[in-house]
Amino acid sequence: MYAEWQEAVERDYNHPCIIAWTPLNESWGVQEIKEDKYQQAHCNALIYMIKSMDASRVVIDNDGWEHTCGDLLTIHDYSSSGKVLKKHFESMEAVLALCPGRRSLFANGWGYQGQPVFLTEFGGIRYAPESDVKYSWGYCETDNASEFTKKYEEIMKAVRESPVLQGYCYTQLTDVETEENGLLTYQRGLKIPLETIRAINNGYTKEHNS
Repeated sequence: MYAEWQEAVERDYNHPCIIAWTPLNESWGVQEIKEDKYQQAHCNALIYMIKSMDASRVVIDNDGWEHTCGDLLTIHDYSSSGKVLKKHFESMEAVLALCPGRRSLFANGWGYQGQPVFLTEFGGIRYAPESDVKYSWGYCETDNASEFTKKYEEIMKAVRESPVLQGYCYTQLTDVETEENGLLTYQRGLKIPLETIRAINNGYTKEHNS
């Protein structure tokens, strides 16, 4: 794994779209990282190896939960209610009490050290009006464009209004195979107008302006 990461960093170092390196995600491959010191050391070895090759980018240690000493506190939260999402991110006290995916935010022996807080997976709203996929899913489901727009606006409003979040990554830009929870279809077709998505992202909705 270390050799693969070295190759990846060397290959992509000069690519302008890369803003962070993320060697681990949701404790995949290190399922006991919360308590296992060896798995924690493995995570940290990856972090510092990457930093030794690229000091210009942040390193997210284990995206989603069970962090050690990465540069960001990143959280995955697929709450489908805007009210719930707003409550989760209304203060640092609320954030640090979260257990996303029933997992602790930090591995044992590690804790919050003032890292910027990012919501790196959220949304997951399934809306697939022209789908021919037999079985597909999302974390919540809507039946029409109006419902999809309303739900997207609801959760984005909660994220925009958080006083502690300093960045986010919506899940996801396009449908991917059986995950039909994208803003666009698998073929990059529009589910709702791009102007609507932009207005919601920027808070330029009727509700916001009223």
